[in-house]
Amino acid sequence: MRRFCFIAFFIFSLNNTKAQCPSIVMAMVNSCGGSEGLNEFVLFTTSTSNTASNYSFYYGSTNPPSQSSLSGSDAAPITGTGTIISNGSCAVINVTSPTTIIPAGSQVIIIPASFDQNYDITGLCNGNTAIYVIYVRTNLNGGSSSNWSATGNLGNTASTPRYLQVVVNGNSSCNSASAPVSNYTAAGNWPANSNGNFVYWLDNMPNYANNGCSILGIQTTGDTTAVACSSFSWYGNLYTSSTNLATHTTINHLGFDSIITLNLTINQPTSSDTFVTACNSFVWQNQTFITSNNTAIFTTTNAVNCDSVVRLNLTINNSDFNAQTTNTCDAYIWNGINYQNSGDYIYQYSNAFGCASADTLHLTITQKPELGIDIADTICFGASVNLETYFPATNFTDNWTFNQTRINSIQNVTESGNYQLIRLVTSGCADTANINLVVLPIVVANAGPDGIAAINYPYQLLGSGAGQYSWEPNSVLNDPNIANPIATIQSNTTFVLTVINNAGCSNKDSVNIKALEGPQVYLPTAFTPNGDRLNEKIKPICVGISRFDYFRIFNRYGVLIFETNKIGEGWDGFYKGKRQPSGNYISTVKVKDIIGKEYIKTSNLLLMY
Repeated sequence: MRRFCFIAFFIFSLNNTKAQCPSIVMAMVNSCGGSEGLNEFVLFTTSTSNTASNYSFYYGSTNPPSQSSLSGSDAAPITGTGTIISNGSCAVINVTSPTTIIPAGSQVIIIPASFDQNYDITGLCNGNTAIYVIYVRTNLNGGSSSNWSATGNLGNTASTPRYLQVVVNGNSSCNSASAPVSNYTAAGNWPANSNGNFVYWLDNMPNYANNGCSILGIQTTGDTTAVACSSFSWYGNLYTSSTNLATHTTINHLGFDSIITLNLTINQPTSSDTFVTACNSFVWQNQTFITSNNTAIFTTTNAVNCDSVVRLNLTINNSDFNAQTTNTCDAYIWNGINYQNSGDYIYQYSNAFGCASADTLHLTITQKPELGIDIADTICFGASVNLETYFPATNFTDNWTFNQTRINSIQNVTESGNYQLIRLVTSGCADTANINLVVLPIVVANAGPDGIAAINYPYQLLGSGAGQYSWEPNSVLNDPNIANPIATIQSNTTFVLTVINNAGCSNKDSVNIKALEGPQVYLPTAFTPNGDRLNEKIKPICVGISRFDYFRIFNRYGVLIFETNKIGEGWDGFYKGKRQPSGNYISTVKVKDIIGKEYIKTSNLLLMY
């Protein structure tokens, strides 16, 4: 029984046209080893590019064949002991994955993965494309039998018909421009039951041979006549001189040797240079150049029909066209000429390369602002000044600095120092002015401490300061324009003291005088030194007293626990650093009033927490 090993390929078409049947070139129809079908193969040419998994191979004794098939998804790694070799120029690509892309027009050999025969495929190479070798499993899905073995009436006799077909996507009807099924029925000379039989197709007719499992070579000859310039590349060899002796052995359309002889004539090209120097631009061979160039070429044909190359060596020198814009505050000298008016001026000359050149001056002359002399000024402490009032600005740009530090606000200046103004116009012209500002020290006005005065008795105010004095209200004073006037009040009165220095700067202070009946000493009867800041100390209130001898406090045991001779001092409830207990205490005070009367006043007081 004859067997065939094949793998299925997918035809991928970018334009989505229906795939055609690949073209079968050759098939080994009997085995070349000890086991039937072990080394059988099929050689075909793909139609379109696709993965191996989308091809299927059919064969049998019917048309179309339906005896057995094998899909490209059964591609397997090499497991046999044989080898596939090429002594020629074609490459051998072993396909071990069903997803491998096989390009359109490629030659593919399908062979069982367990083959044991060495194959030299040199005779099948065409010298240009690789040959893809696909090994397929003969036992599928873990079974022991081969699902690609032929069944039915496939005896090895000369008259037994054989049909082979490679299709795409399992479509056995296969849209093909030629007959989709290859018939290799023997024509009376089929070597039955003999190893090594193979068939190849020539003009759609099968041809047979039995070569003992080697591929037979059918040699053809031919000539290639060529005329070239300088060199000629032919089958990987480069020729630089004429010859009629070179030969090359390639593969004809059957996959066998074809000897080609080269008849070659080599002619030589010519070359020359054109040297040019120009200003700004140059036109050569209808092309305008604006920069230097040594790569531009013009190619024509010489007497022997080879290239005649002219190279342009071009140097472009440029004219100088410069423009400058100048704003100045005075006359401007340019190229030796003194310009005193605004305007556009042109200076023409030849530059260092001899090219005509021109420079343009856009000149604007602007008068600078006039600020006048510097200013010194003095202000009172607490007053401010607006610097802009010294140099009023209209449509100018003013930059102010204070002691050389940039400032932004000049409306309420209160600090002594040097203020500088730089006034700019749009042209950049400027003038500078300085203001030396002195802020006078603060005027001291002290109306003295608050006090208590006896009603209708004289009371001296204790004012101080540097300058002229003025008290208000002045109707109850003996002299409102002195520091320490005598006041005679009948009710609580607030006096305001104004002090004015020689610069006219002034300051105010006030004092509150409480009016009480007197002369008299008032002693509180209780106090609460508990830390709440209310009634924390006890002290006598003196009204109309001219002399204060003492203020004393005794505990219930008669022990003196506090004493002072200063008006305003009081007891805080402590003795020798210890808080005294709540309870009754005795206070006594000795004074002399403003009318000369001396007296001692004693009273009880209550200490509470």
